[in-house]
Amino acid sequence: MEKSILVTAAVAALFSLLSIPGYAQDLPRGIDIARVTAERKPHVLLVHGWLATSLDMSVLKYKLEQAGFECETINFSYLGAVSSIADYAVELARKVEVDCAGKADVAIVAHSMGGLVTRYYLDNLRQTAQVSLVITIGTPHHGTLSGKIAPTASRCAREMAPGSELLRLLNAQEGDCPGVEFHAIWTPTDGVVIPAENAIMCGAKNYQVTGFGMAHMTMLASDTVFEIVHAILRGQDVDVSGPQLRDHTEAEKPVVFPWQ
Repeated sequence: MEKSILVTAAVAALFSLLSIPGYAQDLPRGIDIARVTAERKPHVLLVHGWLATSLDMSVLKYKLEQAGFECETINFSYLGAVSSIADYAVELARKVEVDCAGKADVAIVAHSMGGLVTRYYLDNLRQTAQVSLVITIGTPHHGTLSGKIAPTASRCAREMAPGSELLRLLNAQEGDCPGVEFHAIWTPTDGVVIPAENAIMCGAKNYQVTGFGMAHMTMLASDTVFEIVHAILRGQDVDVSGPQLRDHTEAEKPVVFPWQ
């Protein structure tokens, strides 16, 4: 009788162990458990862009969570479309250093204007060393023509115009953020960042992605983009692609048509 109870207890304990989410039953066959658990797994903060909400990051968030990452998002006031980039950086600082105060290793994955907000926060407001990795997707690091035609009431949009004071400030110190590794993903068919090459970040590792339907918003749901983001977050080496530098003077030239 006692032997039967012990056997039952042992089986129940084993079943309980294997039922823990993210444990052995979720690992593909042939995976080295010790290697997987040793891989980097930072807390991921997804940052949306201009005139948007955290819903824009939903697909990418879902994929990362399925891959085992703990993720959260931020919602900027006024849909991130009215205040200055510096103001939104204050909101991001509060999110990182107050809401995520218990997280020692934070990776920011930012889309569009969210990348500029992240850079401003790290360059000017950071009080902790929590953020060690930044991945931008379709961020107009050197501005976009869209910023010049945006409503004047949108201060942050105007700050994204090529040659703006804010962009010159950021690009004067780009990549110069101790303890933070930068990566930038962009596509020649962005459609919102004009010219598309302005999404290249000097001082970062840049990844040019192409493919049918690849554009400013669809990059967030792209498997290709996810694979790059996932590998970087895991601490794996990813081959850079496309140009790695963007000439500041060239970036500020007024371009309306591709052949100019």
